[in-house]
Amino acid sequence: EDVVFHLDDHLERLRHSAQELEIAQPTAIQSSNAPALKSQLKQLLRLNKFGASLVWFYVLAGLTSDGFTPIGEPVLLVRVSKFDEAALCSKQGIAVKTVNAVRQMPEIKCVADYALAEVMLARFAPQGFDEILYSSHGAFFELSRKNFFLVLPNGTILTPNKDILQGITRRIVIDLARGLKIPVVLREIVSRDIARAKEAFATSTACGIAPLNRIDDRVLKPGKITKKLQKAFLGSREKYFTEVGDP
Repeated sequence: EDVVFHLDDHLERLRHSAQELEIAQPTAIQSSNAPALKSQLKQLLRLNKFGASLVWFYVLAGLTSDGFTPIGEPVLLVRVSKFDEAALCSKQGIAVKTVNAVRQMPEIKCVADYALAEVMLARFAPQGFDEILYSSHGAFFELSRKNFFLVLPNGTILTPNKDILQGITRRIVIDLARGLKIPVVLREIVSRDIARAKEAFATSTACGIAPLNRIDDRVLKPGKITKKLQKAFLGSREKYFTEVGDP
């Protein structure tokens, strides 16, 4: 049976984002329509025959006559792409460049809010960087499409809790870490934390847990806590698909 990883959580965040943008919820994503949407989504996945897939949900505000003001009813657009599961929790680290910027509405997902990231990524890719890390007034928040974690020398995990997207994979990883008795502190991350960190990693639906091997000029190596969490995450994901899933 086709199962979408934590579909209900993703739909709830989609509803929240639409609400914050003051866009009416399309009928398709309303809670009362969840069974019908799940059935349609499973049909779509079967038709694409990708095996493993990434599903993208977009709420379009509606047609427009002036290129700006939406008219009519909002629409749900669903895109499915092939997904290479081998890319999850890769051992290969990513290099991150800090930028003095933040997303306009960090607590929601909005396509327009990622334009700056695309420009910055294109600018720093020739220098060997794979990602950017948003920062402002001495604090560090999130990557362009991933949440940000540090591991301190005493084994404590740090991750920001404000002015970020409250990622679903982020929450899963925090719960896994606490279940493994690894201390997790949710607070602002500052320069001295990065300077003394022993490990760093990022999380998202597409990457799972990705180790960071470089933050600006600071070189890091995947450590035992990152590797332990990667193993735990892959195990929890497999358990979800085989034991939990969607009815």
